[in-house]
Amino acid sequence: MYYSLFGSLVILVLFVLLIVGLIKPTVILRKSNNPTRGKIFGYWFLSTIIILIITIILVVRDTNTVSSDRKNNSVLNKIDSSVYNQNKEVVFEKPKYLYDVLKKENFDYRDLATNQYVHRLQYRVKLQKEYSEEELKNISDEIIYKAPDAEAISILFYLPNTETDGPYTAGMATWAPNGKWESANKNYPKKLVLKHGGALGEIDKKNIIDLPLSKKKEIFFNLVRYENQGMNGYQSTAQIAKEYNLSEEEVNKIVTEGILKNWPMP
Repeated sequence: MYYSLFGSLVILVLFVLLIVGLIKPTVILRKSNNPTRGKIFGYWFLSTIIILIITIILVVRDTNTVSSDRKNNSVLNKIDSSVYNQNKEVVFEKPKYLYDVLKKENFDYRDLATNQYVHRLQYRVKLQKEYSEEELKNISDEIIYKAPDAEAISILFYLPNTETDGPYTAGMATWAPNGKWESANKNYPKKLVLKHGGALGEIDKKNIIDLPLSKKKEIFFNLVRYENQGMNGYQSTAQIAKEYNLSEEEVNKIVTEGILKNWPMP
């Protein structure tokens, strides 16, 4: 930034000297035996090219340095749960966590105040088992560390046997200025904020009906289908209970589980 400003000022001075020289060449070329406007223009052109080249070299070098420092600082800011080995390399806590990154989406936008693009990323992650809040935090650190640079990163976690197209079912992590996704364009310190649990709530394991998962998804799907055909909640529940030889209470528990776990609907 400073190099480009300095270069601009020098070029401005050279332009002023050009104007003066074109008006009265002897003012600029005092020691020349033959001061002409052609010489003035030639010296100005050559000096301007040299200044531009030097400025570009310095700006590129400065940009690379800043980018490297920002990347290093970004890494240090991202990592909370990592440790360092003797060679100062980042080493994540073991054991390795079991999860799959299913989708990465860009949510970039242009900041109207600065006319700059704000880069935001959102990940959808399917867990292969349930993890505690501390374990989800460690997984978040690992994903954020591996992610490209962004002003804000959001991670939606999903439990096993839940659909990943809807609200998160295991937790959500946000790494952003002040931990707020909407503050991605703000110059605040970045921090990680984690919400453990499902967006719609968590189901009590005592209320999970002991049936094969495929059967429960079928029941949930058919109940919603009946309601789409015009049945009200009471009628669809009674119909499903009759078809699958279940109590209405058991059907309602399956429906609750299906809603909280984003099971497919017709």
